[in-house]
Amino acid sequence: MSKFDLIVKDYLDNIFSKLSSKSKSKRRVVLNPENEFFRILSSKKYCYLTRKATEKYSSFIIDSVRKSMKLNEPVTIYYTLGGGYHAPYIFGKAPSYSPGLGELFTVFQMKSFSDNVEEIYAPGVRFVILIDDVCAKMSNNIPSKGVEKYSSTFRSLLHEFGLSELVSLVLESEYFSEKEFDSCGGLTVKQLTKKDYENVRRFFGCCDSEKEAEKVFFKYKNINAKSRELLHSLTTEGIHLLQRANESCMCFRSFPGGDQRIQCGEMALLVEKDKVKKPVLITTTSCQRYNIRKCKFLFGKNKLPIIIATK
Repeated sequence: MSKFDLIVKDYLDNIFSKLSSKSKSKRRVVLNPENEFFRILSSKKYCYLTRKATEKYSSFIIDSVRKSMKLNEPVTIYYTLGGGYHAPYIFGKAPSYSPGLGELFTVFQMKSFSDNVEEIYAPGVRFVILIDDVCAKMSNNIPSKGVEKYSSTFRSLLHEFGLSELVSLVLESEYFSEKEFDSCGGLTVKQLTKKDYENVRRFFGCCDSEKEAEKVFFKYKNINAKSRELLHSLTTEGIHLLQRANESCMCFRSFPGGDQRIQCGEMALLVEKDKVKKPVLITTTSCQRYNIRKCKFLFGKNKLPIIIATK
């Protein structure tokens, strides 16, 4: 192993250990546990918004928590993660269907949040990760077999960590078919930015003209809007969180000290001065700032693909 491999291995061993360990939360007595629940959820560790920006979500989330507490049941949190694949950060490369650092850190954050909640509410929480694979198939031709590989490996990892009861995986295709998307549409075409064009090339392949790129871009936007509507309909009995907050759903930070969302991108560990500084999102632009090294680390029966970034 190289020096960087050993640094990353020590870092990941610590993550794996914390994920696999039983909660040792000490109970705290608080006057209004539902309010404390929201305070923890909206803290900087789990949310990139300011306290003021989270205020508009507080009433609904606190009411939902209060309902679960009256029934003495875990609070259910739904979290939309992505399409069940990772888009390449190099143009022309094929997508990856292996869970990696993004999923690892997402689950790490969920376990951390769960441990904090159990201090104030013994039944705790349960997370349901939503995968919008129908959206990915219709907009980006992502094959079902690829998503099946991704979800099977992800569920195996959750089992290896002993977290199957805390975190479960739900595919959009398990509840909806392409027929439900027949009514999607309505977003009009506008001129795309340079970043929009880069995303079209990265996620959908090369387009021969700007007009074709615009058509692909807004096809995805319409399908994605319908997908968000359908997935949100599954979350009525709990709290729906997103990687990027919108008007009705607050965000959940997947990566402490780093990029707050993964979408369908790739995450790397930035190593500086002989230590892991933070996780970073690797894009077609940011990859030019780093020296990239790929490797795999064994956890149980699964090999996790890990990207190491150095400057």
